[in-house]
Amino acid sequence: MKTFSVALLSLFLVSSFMINDEQTRTGLQADPEHSISEIMKIAHGKDSLLNKVAGGDASEEEMKKLLALYVDLLDNDPAKGERADWEAATTKIIVAMNRVMLGQEDAGKGLKQATNCKACHDKHK
Repeated sequence: MKTFSVALLSLFLVSSFMINDEQTRTGLQADPEHSISEIMKIAHGKDSLLNKVAGGDASEEEMKKLLALYVDLLDNDPAKGERADWEAATTKIIVAMNRVMLGQEDAGKGLKQATNCKACHDKHK
């Protein structure tokens, strides 16, 4: 019985790696409310929400709005580059944003570092 259980587990693991990328990410990915361009204008444009949040001048509602925009960013597909790189970069931003919302020391500085425009644009724009 133990051998059968190990074989069944192995079969499950192998088959899970054979599922294509589109199928694996749809379980976590939702349809974004905003496009990447819209997110950039709202979050990083003139009078940016990012600067307000990172500077400690944002209300709780503004922080929630920025977090929601970054989740939308994750749910979008990049114009170029690997999806895995996109997910890693956007997840890093979401984690940094959560640290700000938790009030962790120097979290605003970490958020600014996580939202490095050039690093992301070089790979995905």
